[in-house]
Amino acid sequence: MTGTRLRIQRIGAIFAAGLLIVAALPAAAAAGETRLLYVGDPAQVNAPPTPYEIHPTAVSNGNISFFDVLIKNKGKQTLTSAAIGMGTLIANNPDGTAGPALPNGWKIENVVSLSGVTPNCVTDPVSSVPATGLIQPDGDYVGFSCNFGNLAKGSPGGAIRVYLKAGSSLSASSAIQVSGKVAENVGGNVGSNTNTFFALGAGSFYFSGAGVVAGLFNDKSITPSTHKSGAPQTTIDITTITGDYVVSVEEIDSTDSSFPACPQATPCLDSAGASRVHVNFGNPVNPYFEWTMLFPVSSSYKLKTSSGIVHFLDGGGTETFYNVSQTSCLKPHAKVPCADFSLVTDLAGNLYVQVRFDTTTNGSGRLF
Repeated sequence: MTGTRLRIQRIGAIFAAGLLIVAALPAAAAAGETRLLYVGDPAQVNAPPTPYEIHPTAVSNGNISFFDVLIKNKGKQTLTSAAIGMGTLIANNPDGTAGPALPNGWKIENVVSLSGVTPNCVTDPVSSVPATGLIQPDGDYVGFSCNFGNLAKGSPGGAIRVYLKAGSSLSASSAIQVSGKVAENVGGNVGSNTNTFFALGAGSFYFSGAGVVAGLFNDKSITPSTHKSGAPQTTIDITTITGDYVVSVEEIDSTDSSFPACPQATPCLDSAGASRVHVNFGNPVNPYFEWTMLFPVSSSYKLKTSSGIVHFLDGGGTETFYNVSQTSCLKPHAKVPCADFSLVTDLAGNLYVQVRFDTTTNGSGRLF
């Protein structure tokens, strides 16, 4: 976890780019069905999609992701012993079908109560610190189960936040599964009713490969362990802001389908690639974070006052910064955002334009 500690009061809305599609069974009432259980994103309970969804935050190997999940009675009768399970303690189907364990190397780091009914939770038996109530923070578990008791008609249910430590891989065939279970009839299913409601899937919230890094971070500098060739080497420093923030970094080259197009009047340098970052789900931060980009340039490149960057803002629009003193972060009356430019050479003799950019907002950056 590299020093990260989870202080959930600083964490805001769900990071939409980190999407995990799940199939919740049943997603709609079948004929004769009298038990209806919602297991999914709390934000979608009033207009649930088909299939149901949960939305983990972006993450890469060894870092932390989280998702919120709500269990709620949407039917007209009391549901008894309602529970959510995952990993080794996922609820078993009364017909004998069990959900998969966590993908190899992935661990449950923490579970916290967000709203509604506070559950009683247990961790998997093989954990070193099994716990009751909400699980031991900073754990290293491969399963948990949380029991919310009886959920009456109209009950708000209960929402929890699950923190996961990412393993070394997550392929398209991997599955992360959450289940909700009720015991309306302990002996088994009744007619079209089922006692277990599975939600499963694998998704694009997991970032892997050169030039990318993502996770929940606190008070540190974040950079990919391996940089992408033909793209700016990117570092995000969040020591200027207080709290835990979801951060993602993508170093992209001109062959990437998401490569941002510069305004027609701005002759951006395609060969230098682009840097894309998201801090705090794209929401502004206070006072600012520091974004450093090293754009690769040819040995003959000259830095001029006409040189600069285009900052593509999340949600649309751009802002432009030139290599001039009026926008320098080194000025005594420096404003935010601001940018400083310099030429640097690495040990191999490669030349880069270094841009140090202080900003409150996210997006992408390109050199011109």
